[in-house]
This record gives sequence, C-alpha cells and structure tokens, in this order.
Amino acid sequence: MKKLFFTLSLLFVLTCAKEDSQAPNTPPTQIVKQYALTASAGDGGSVTGGGTFASGTQVSLTATPSSGYSFSGWSTGSTANPLTVTLNSNTSITANFQVIINSYTLTVTAGEGGSVSTEGGEYEEGTEVTITATPVEGYEFVGWSDGENLSERVITIISETIISANFQITPFVSKSPPYSYINQTTSKYLNQYYFQGYMTRDDHQSISWIDSNVKYMIQENDAVYYDFDQNGTLDFFGFAYWSDPNNGEWGTNPGKYVLIKDFFLGNREKILFDTQIAFGGKMDLSDLDNDGQMDILMYNYNVHQNSPNAYNSSLSELPVELIKIDINFNFSSSFIGPAVTSHDGSSGDVDNDGDVDIMLIPQNAYYYNYERVIRYPILLINNGLGQFTEQDAFDDNFNFTPYYTNYQEDYTEYQSIHYELFDLNNDGNLDLISGFWADNNNEYVNREKVGIDVFWGDGSGKFITTNSSKILPNNPQGYQYSPLGSTYFDYDYDGDLDLFLITTRAEDGNYQNNGGLTDEGSNFYENYFMFIFRNDDGDFVDVTSTSIDKYYDLSKSNFSHFYDLNFRDIDDDGDFDLVPSRTSGWFTFPQLNNLYWENINGSFIIKDDGDLNYSQFY
Repeated sequence: MKKLFFTLSLLFVLTCAKEDSQAPNTPPTQIVKQYALTASAGDGGSVTGGGTFASGTQVSLTATPSSGYSFSGWSTGSTANPLTVTLNSNTSITANFQVIINSYTLTVTAGEGGSVSTEGGEYEEGTEVTITATPVEGYEFVGWSDGENLSERVITIISETIISANFQITPFVSKSPPYSYINQTTSKYLNQYYFQGYMTRDDHQSISWIDSNVKYMIQENDAVYYDFDQNGTLDFFGFAYWSDPNNGEWGTNPGKYVLIKDFFLGNREKILFDTQIAFGGKMDLSDLDNDGQMDILMYNYNVHQNSPNAYNSSLSELPVELIKIDINFNFSSSFIGPAVTSHDGSSGDVDNDGDVDIMLIPQNAYYYNYERVIRYPILLINNGLGQFTEQDAFDDNFNFTPYYTNYQEDYTEYQSIHYELFDLNNDGNLDLISGFWADNNNEYVNREKVGIDVFWGDGSGKFITTNSSKILPNNPQGYQYSPLGSTYFDYDYDGDLDLFLITTRAEDGNYQNNGGLTDEGSNFYENYFMFIFRNDDGDFVDVTSTSIDKYYDLSKSNFSHFYDLNFRDIDDDGDFDLVPSRTSGWFTFPQLNNLYWENINGSFIIKDDGDLNYSQFY
C-alpha cells in the first residue's frame, strides 16, 4: 500500500513541473529555437563574441590582430570589423589575418664635395632603392657612412635608415714628365710640376678687382700654383698690377699679392698682401731653405715704366723678392741680392752642392736716364739655409759689358728677356738656356736673329761665354720675334732632351728701333709663334713645320701670347701633351678654355673643342 502511494506522488510532481515550463496548449510553431554562433580566429589574431543565441539575435564579433599582423576579412567575405551577425541557424565564422609590409623612412645626404641621386623618402619594407654618389670636380667619393664603398648601390628597406655619402678633395697628382734629379732642383721643373691648367681671359677678369677707383689686374705670367696649406689641392698666388682705369696708366704704383685657396675647386675669395713691386715679371717656385715648403721668387722690372716710351714714374730698381707662405697662409718677404732690372730669373742647383741657387741677368737693352751703368749676369750662391752670396755668373763677364753707340744711350752686347736653368745634355750639370733677340757684338738690336743660346754648365757655379751653342730657327720670311719662354722634353724618345720655344712676333715685319726709343708698329704680344728643335746628338734642328700642327695664330680672335709652354698628360693616355702656360688676360681675345697640342706618336696636333677657326691661323 505504501509503495503504491509513493508512485502516485512522484507522478503528480513530474506532471506539475512540465506544466510550469511550457504554457499549456502552446502550439509547436511558437516555440523559440536556439542557435550556436561559432567564431574562430586564423593565425595572427583572436576573435570575441561567439555562443548560443535565440533565433534572430544580432551578435557582434570583433577580430583583433596580433603584433605584426593586420585583419584581412571574415570567412563570409565581409571585411567589417566588428561584424554584426543575425542568427537564423547554427553559424561558423572565421576571422582571417595577414602579415604586415611595414613602411620605413630612408634618409640620404651628401657631404661636402658631391651630391646623391635621391634624398630618400618613405618606402614599404622590402623595397629595393638604388642610390648613387657623384663627386664634383676636384673631389672624389670615398665611401658611405655605413662602410660601403661602391658609389652606386642598392639598399633593401628593412628599417628606418639614415646614410651619408662622403667625399674628399682629390689629392693633387702631377701630370708632368719625369726628369733627372738635377733638373728637379730647377724652378722650371717645379713650375711645370705644379701646373694644372692655364688661366683664360675670363679667369683673369674673375679675380681682378676695383678698390677706391683703382683697378688691380691679374696676369698669370706673374703667378704660381702650389698647395700651401697641404690640404691636397692647389692654391693660386699671383701679382696684381695697380692701374688707373680713367687714364689707362698702370704699373706705376705698387701692386698687391693675391692668394686664393683651392683655386681649381672654384674658390675666388682673395687674401691680399702688400709689396713694393709695381712692375712684375716671372714668378718661380723654389725650396730655398730645404724646409720642404716651396718658397716664391718674384723677379721684377720695376723701372720699366720709367722708360721714355712708357709712363713716367719715380720707382727705383728692386732686388728679387723672396716670399714665404706657411701652411696657415702667414706671409713674409724679403729682398735678396742686388737691385737689377731682371724681368726673368731662374733657380736651381748650379754648383751641385745640394741646395738651390738663383740666376739673375739684367734684361734691359739700354740704360735709362742716359747713364753708363755696367751690369753683369749674377749668381746668388745658397749656403743651404736660404742665405746667399753674390758672385759673377760668368768667368768672362767682360763679354757682357755695354758699349757706346752713336745713339744717346748705352746698349748691352747681349740682350735677353728669357732664360732658364736646365740640364739639356744629361751630364748632371745645369746649363743656362737664354732666349735672345740680338747676336753678340751686333752694333744695333737685330730681332731677326732671335734664337736660343745654351751656355753649358760644368757644376762649378760658373759659366763661360765661349762654352756655348747657338740655336736658330728657320726664318726665311725674316720676321722679327721676341722669345718669351722655353720648355724641354724628349718627345721623340731617343734619350736626349729636345727644346720647345714660344715667341711673339712683330706682324708687320718692320721693327723700328729709332734709337731705342720706340717700337713703332711692332704689334708684339697679340699673337704666338712656336718652334721645336730636335736634339740630334747635341745639334738642335728646327723641325717645327713637320712636328707641330697650327704652330702660330695671328688672327687676333683666338688667343694672344703666352709666356711659357708646359708638358702635361692632358688626355691621360700615358704620353705628354703641349699646353700654354703663364697666359695674359689683358686682351679681348677669349683665351680658349682647352687649347693644347696632343702628342700623337711624336707629332703635336692642335685640340680646341671645336672653338678655333683654323683658317685664321695662316
């Protein structure tokens, strides 16, 4: 009986529970269905918002990428984030992620002396960027700041990058020929060794200037190039003439010395120094005190403007000026030797004792103010410390004494405006090469006899006029020349030095002396004329017409005179070309930028970048 009662009670309880969960008589179609939303995440992130929800519920899902990834979309194709899903069935959705391509900044800079092909910018990670470093003239590329040394390189962008191109001044390397030891002691060798290129007329004008109505005019004849501060590139040092642009007067008051640092890099900032010299001449390099720093010798013709056919001046003769400039551009100078009218000079180890001596020869063909003044060639002998003792340069100096003519003035028997010291016969002793315009013992100046005298040296420090050779050009026209400079090179490679002479010519062929007072109609300095003398076992033969192309220019449109010639390997082909040097900038002629004669198998062919009209040469 008890067992039956327990069973009936349990049945009653269960029936009541069912009636509590579902209203009685609820139709089946009104029952709310439940659906599951399954949300999952692919590699690179996570997702929130899944679960079981009543049908029709709107559920929000949010995808969150991990570091280094970005959300790329849902498996349904939607890219909305968060994503709203309305459940109508059991649903599975996956959030997808991708690895990021990062963006980074590339910064590229150039140091002094060059440029870079790009300054950089913003690039996506993995981008390859080509960068190129380009030096300006006078500089060279030396590497990137990260240690790479190729001027053109490819950088793969993987992070923020800063890189710089580094440049340095291209160290000066001489392109002049090699010479023997004794010739390397000469100013001729040193001036050519440090020669990089001549000055055009525009170059001259760019460094001339006006100060308080006074114009200071530069002429490269009175200049040298040297790396005074030892920074690897050449500086300019020259003399500027005083002039009055209102009346054309020039050279009658002291000029200025001009120093320009790093001249061939385009700098034109001038450093000025005072001098007593008003009318200059040739300027030479020479290490006179053996301290390893080049000194400067400035020869002068300070009384030139006292001559009757020039401007009147009260200037006195001066000795040669010795100038010293240290690596900090500190300037000092002194006058050494006697006061002589020496337009040109030369230096070298004349007595073969290991130091540099100085040769001076009075140049003027007549003496001013009608005075009989005896002047001899002078040699200043160096004691090795830059201190000098004066002595006669010739044992027979009497052959250089003046004699009296029927004119009003005295003439020297020997007249020269150009001379150099160089060992022409390879005997180890310096010879004296002198460009003359009158034979010894002529009773008047005869410029038709222009040529070269070589006084052979013996290393004793003395010359003698009888130990000499005369070199004369072929001159069938009888033109009148003035020798300006000479240079020496074994152009035919037969083991001896050949001789090259530059002159200017009286174009009308009529040099009128008129007692030494005037040079009417001479037209010197408006042209150039060159000669080549081949050394045939000591005999110098004029081979100009067969060895050099376009060896003169009388056009007055291309180039005026120049005072010297230098050899330099212009085209870097291993041989040495012929180049004008010590140019003048006082004419209207353009003085073309790249005039030289290319050495082609021992013949010299003119090169001019197409600027010259060849028909104007003849």
